[in-house]
Amino acid sequence: MAKLLFAPAFNGHTEIQLETVGAISSAAVLEQLRQNNEILTRALGELSAAGWELIQVSPAPLTFDKDVATTRYLLRKAKN
Repeated sequence: MAKLLFAPAFNGHTEIQLETVGAISSAAVLEQLRQNNEILTRALGELSAAGWELIQVSPAPLTFDKDVATTRYLLRKAKN
């Protein structure tokens, strides 16, 4: 299961569902990755427009499943 999580909630959402990558064909995998990239880019753009700035991106492997990795995006509210 792939999702984009927000803490605290952003625009009333605490998560956005992403495509789970794992299709049978390489073309389908590429399409799933493209769709996830589009969702992530749109969400980061909306956050930026709302006054948030991206300050760090880092891999964050999940400790309970070594084959599953996450990417952590750290944002902060920009000072006015």
